[in-house]
Amino acid sequence: MSNSGAPTVAFTTLGCRLNQAESDSMAEQMAGAGLGPPVPGEGPDIVVVNTCTVTREATKASRSALRRATRAHPAAKVVAIGCYAVSDPEEVASIEGVDVVVGNDDKERIAEILGDRAPTSPLLQIASPSRRSAGQAVRVRANLKAQTGCDEWCSFCIIPKTRGPLRSLDADGLVDEARRRVQAGARELVLTGVHLGKYGYDLGGDERSLVRLWRRLLEIDGVERLRLSSILSRHLTEEVVGFIASEPRMCRYLHVPLQSGSDEVLDRMHRPYRIADYVASLERAKALMPDVALATDIIVGFPGETEEDFSATMAIVRRLAFSKLHVFRYSARPDTAAAGMDDEVPPEVKKERSRRLIALGNEIRSAWLAGHLGYRLDVLVEDEREVEGVWVCSGQTDDHVRVFFEGRALYGSMVSVEAARIRSDGIEGRLPAVVAHS
Repeated sequence: MSNSGAPTVAFTTLGCRLNQAESDSMAEQMAGAGLGPPVPGEGPDIVVVNTCTVTREATKASRSALRRATRAHPAAKVVAIGCYAVSDPEEVASIEGVDVVVGNDDKERIAEILGDRAPTSPLLQIASPSRRSAGQAVRVRANLKAQTGCDEWCSFCIIPKTRGPLRSLDADGLVDEARRRVQAGARELVLTGVHLGKYGYDLGGDERSLVRLWRRLLEIDGVERLRLSSILSRHLTEEVVGFIASEPRMCRYLHVPLQSGSDEVLDRMHRPYRIADYVASLERAKALMPDVALATDIIVGFPGETEEDFSATMAIVRRLAFSKLHVFRYSARPDTAAAGMDDEVPPEVKKERSRRLIALGNEIRSAWLAGHLGYRLDVLVEDEREVEGVWVCSGQTDDHVRVFFEGRALYGSMVSVEAARIRSDGIEGRLPAVVAHS
């Protein structure tokens, strides 16, 4: 326990942006119950590991994170939560040093849940409710969970089992939460969800429900940007794309999962779109927003994927010129339909296809980044630190480029930066002289 006598909690988060949003929310709940982050040099009393199990590699990473937590903090109570804790609770509980295993639905009242569990209850009982208002420790760019659950049942995915059916969060509550985050210093809100395009579907709505939510969030004084974590192509309706194109505070960035450029593979994946529709949706978006950045996810080596199928994927990537690719080699996830499929692609073929696709993605991204050079970029400063005697700021553009530049006392500001050079992790820029000397 800390020298002040107040118990503390630390979080380790794996997986998607939705998990990060939920970790942020859990940290706020715990802070409200009197458990803040550990002070430097002191270990936490509770470690919450927010796990992922979307792939075999993610499951392995979650197990490793739990074991690291128990080794690094032997005196702490280790709590496993998230999708891995839901899919394999007995396996998680068997990991030496894990004290509590809870599910995704428990995230919404984590302090109450841990207050009822024997290993963590004493710490919650001696904690004093925090005087800080919820949300004071949020980031300049804050995640806002709008939806969870999924009803698509893609053959490679276990999310419908670990997160349950489609569920949208109440719009009034979301607006209140967003307002608290902005009052605490957030300037950009990142709307997250497993199936964000279906926000409001479970309440009888359609894509207009999502647009109405955007309007309400943008009415909050202090919101400078609103970003989507991801959205399926079928939900890029005329109203959705039209609103993004007409509203300057909507980020010109769309993460639209593709997974494969082959209709045959998409059919085996049980994806809810076909290539012609996917391409048409994204090209409509590009026609309305020529400066939009497109990112995507692709799985290579799905069972039965032929060289022809993979070539179709490469062709779509070239055609749409994605600014960023997230490439995954397929690995069978137990308890999914794909795990029992025949025609497994050999590991060496998966590796070689992955290499070719990543190389193409890097080539396209380099050319895309080069198109930023010589222009002024609006950067929301999210980090500021001294590096070898020089103060360096970094932040994101609305099209999701990390920009680094020399500057000080700019944290949380929107700054115009001249793009000067491409670097491996983004762009190096410089402040205009009038700003640099202010």
